[in-house]
Amino acid sequence: MIITAGRLEEQLCCSEPWTRFSARTTPEFAGIVAIADQYAHKKLGFINPALYRLEQEHAPGLVDVTKGSNTVSFAQGGKTITIKGYRARPGYDLVTGVGTIDAARFVPELARTG
Repeated sequence: MIITAGRLEEQLCCSEPWTRFSARTTPEFAGIVAIADQYAHKKLGFINPALYRLEQEHAPGLVDVTKGSNTVSFAQGGKTITIKGYRARPGYDLVTGVGTIDAARFVPELARTG
C-alpha cells in the first residue's frame, strides 16, 4: 500500500530513502484497518486473503498504481549508486502490491469481507 505525505514530514521522518514511506504508512494503514474493525463490529484478523479478493473484484477502495518503480539512487563515496527495482504494472505487482487505497471506500469493503 502507498499512502503519501508532505515533503517536510518526509525529511523529518527518516534518513534512509527506502524507509521514508513505509515508516509512516504502516501505522496509517493499521489505523484504517482498525476503523474497518469498528465498522464491522469485530476484529477482522489476518486481512491478506481479503485484500487479494477485493483486488480480484476490482473493488473501488483499492486503487491500482500502474506507473513508477521502486528504483532508488543514493550517493556513496562521491558516486551515485542506483539499485534497479521493479516497475509498477496493472494488477498485483512487486512495487505496490494491490495498489493504494481510497479509505472512504476501502473501510466498508474490507469490513464486509470479515
